[in-house]
Amino acid sequence: MKILVFVSPSNFKDDQLKMARLFLDKWGIGYDVSSYTSSDAKGSQGHVQRVNVNTSSVIPSNYDGVIVIGGQGIENYKLYEYRPLLDILTVFNRNRKLVCGIGSGIRPIVRANLVRDRRIVHNNDKTLMDAIRLFHGIPSERSVESDGGIITISDREIGHMEEGMKLFVETLTSA
Repeated sequence: MKILVFVSPSNFKDDQLKMARLFLDKWGIGYDVSSYTSSDAKGSQGHVQRVNVNTSSVIPSNYDGVIVIGGQGIENYKLYEYRPLLDILTVFNRNRKLVCGIGSGIRPIVRANLVRDRRIVHNNDKTLMDAIRLFHGIPSERSVESDGGIITISDREIGHMEEGMKLFVETLTSA
């Protein structure tokens, strides 16, 4: 079992990546870190992450799911418009592989038009809430939502990420 973890080239949320890696390591699930570039990525708190695979080179059949880590880099690089990422998310969803977004990492999932009639965490972000509605999703006030193979996680509190990552690995390993 292997997961693709997507981070922005800079300003991804270090704590989200750390939490995802902690849960994946604990459950013995392999992962590759992917980004928009092949260079090392740098988090908003200074963590430098080696990128294993450039997003445009990803072969979706090599993975069982994807996690999109949030952070200001999603907005800075407009990664919700980055076609290789949107295409990967679409292929994962079409092939019934688990798709997960944390915080602003939810925006590319919405933009990939995967949210129709699905409950999606909006994180009290009006722009995200409007986008969810635009793509016919259902904005959710909850901290964690799982609907139709898509898990969305609020990043307002560390406990939300723990709950969401636990749900991610349990869903992945029970499939």
